[in-house]
Amino acid sequence: MQPRAVPAPPGIDLWLVEGIATESERSLLQGLLSEDERARASAFKVEDARASFIVSRGLLRTILGDALACDPASIRLQEGEHGKPSLGGMHAQSGIEFNVAHSGDVFLYAVSRGRAVGVDVERKKEGLAVEAIAQRYFAPEEARRLLEQAPSEQRVPNFYRCWTRKEAYLKAKGTGLTTKLDEFEVTFLPDEPPAMLRTEIVGEDPHDWQVFDVAVPEGYVAALVARR
Repeated sequence: MQPRAVPAPPGIDLWLVEGIATESERSLLQGLLSEDERARASAFKVEDARASFIVSRGLLRTILGDALACDPASIRLQEGEHGKPSLGGMHAQSGIEFNVAHSGDVFLYAVSRGRAVGVDVERKKEGLAVEAIAQRYFAPEEARRLLEQAPSEQRVPNFYRCWTRKEAYLKAKGTGLTTKLDEFEVTFLPDEPPAMLRTEIVGEDPHDWQVFDVAVPEGYVAALVARR
């Protein structure tokens, strides 16, 4: 499995990996993991989930090893209060920020220097009740716009644009779902540039963040959010 670069804004590297790892590839990637990561992998009861964790972490170490010009196995990874990974140990002050997303057979990685980043990728699902999900989780104005301002056949792509942009923002912030999806708004209609529109989060200014679409394979939608 070979990461390939995809178009990204200046100062940020985006790497995309597609496909299912062979047994030999997974073995090589597992050899890069720390003892803690191997223990976490062993704790997964479902084989697919275990394999995805090994591949995701092994590829992350490979990409960070290139960025840091070091042995991937020597990198120390730590997690914040809400689970966002970051560099620890001798590389904690390197200024490198990163984020990871995975869905289906696609892994997406963002790496920057001194700039918080978050990515999300989602494989489109047939028959998803996007209207009900939007009304339950999105900001009221987002749900209204999704249902009223575009033809019904555009609701699914509009929904995924909205969802991935919101998830990428939460991942960039590092708060996860402790921040509710209805506390801020993003653009998502086809004729709108990607952007944060409004936020009710104390201390946050939507203009502090940039939102980007990411080129991913057919059947997937992805977004990148970065602090200015």
